[in-house]
Amino acid sequence: LLYHHSCHHHSDFYLVNLTIILFHQDLFHKATMTVQYEKFDWKDAPFNSFEFAISMSLLYTALCLMHNFLSKSENKTVKDRKDTKDGWIKAFLPMHNLILCLGSLIMLLGTGFEVMRRIRSEHGFHWMFCEEVGKRATGPLFFWSYLYYLSKFYELLDTILQLLQGKKPPHYFLHAYHHACVIMMCWCWLEYCPTLTFIGILFNTFVHVVMYYYFYLRSIGTRVIWWKSYVTIVQIVQFMTSGLCFLVTMFFIHMGGESCNGNTYLYLCIAFNMSLLFGFVNVLSVNNKRDGQHRKAS
Repeated sequence: LLYHHSCHHHSDFYLVNLTIILFHQDLFHKATMTVQYEKFDWKDAPFNSFEFAISMSLLYTALCLMHNFLSKSENKTVKDRKDTKDGWIKAFLPMHNLILCLGSLIMLLGTGFEVMRRIRSEHGFHWMFCEEVGKRATGPLFFWSYLYYLSKFYELLDTILQLLQGKKPPHYFLHAYHHACVIMMCWCWLEYCPTLTFIGILFNTFVHVVMYYYFYLRSIGTRVIWWKSYVTIVQIVQFMTSGLCFLVTMFFIHMGGESCNGNTYLYLCIAFNMSLLFGFVNVLSVNNKRDGQHRKAS
C-alpha cells in the first residue's frame, strides 16, 4: 500500500513536470513562430487583439484626463512641482529620444527595403495606391508594420516623462489626441490592410527621425536649432501628402472602377490625418505669432 501510494505520488510528480515542460516548449515554439521575419503573420503576433489596443488607448486617455483635472484642481504651481522632479528623468530623456530616432530610422530603412522588394516582385507600385482585395498582414513587409505598431506603445512615454517633470507637453490636447488615436490606426493597418498603409509608414518614420533628433538635441541642452520650425512644416507636408495620395486612390476607385482593400478604414485614417493637419497648421500659426512677439520684444 505504501509502495503504491509512493508510486502514485511519483507518477503525479512526473506528469506535472512533463506538463510544465510541454507548456514551456509550446510557448517557445509560439514565440519563435511570431518573430520569424519572412513568415510573419499578424494573426499569431503578440498584442494583436482589439481589446489590448483599445484598452491601452483608453488607459492613456484616462491618464491624460485625470492629470488635466488634478492639475486644474490643485494649488501647486508648475514652478513648485519642478523642484520635486527627479534627476533620472533628465538623464533618461536623451536616451529615450535617441532610441526613438534610431528606431524610426531602422523602421524607415526596413520598410523601404521591403517596399522595393514587393515593387520588383509585382512589377510596379500600383498596390501602394490600391491594395489588392483580401490582402492579409503576412510576410516581411507587414513585420515592419507590426514593429511600427509596437513603437506606438513606447512613444506613450513621451507624455509620461513630461508629466513626471511636472509640466504638460506643448499643445497638450493635440499631443494626447494623436498618441491615443494612432494606436488604433496602426492596429487597423494590420487587421484590415487598407490602401496607403506603407506610404504612411515611410513618411511618418522619416518625420520621426527628424523630430526625435530635434528632441534629442534639446534634451542634451542645445539651445539654438535653426531648423526648429521646419519640424512642424515637415509634419504638415506629411498630412498634405497623405491627402494627395488619397485622391489618387479615389481616382482608381471611382474613375477606374477598381476595388481596393479596406476602404472603410482608409476613410477613417484619412479623416484622422486631416484632423492632425488642421492641428499642426494651428501649431505653426501659434509658434509664428509667439516668435514674432519675441522678436518685437528684443
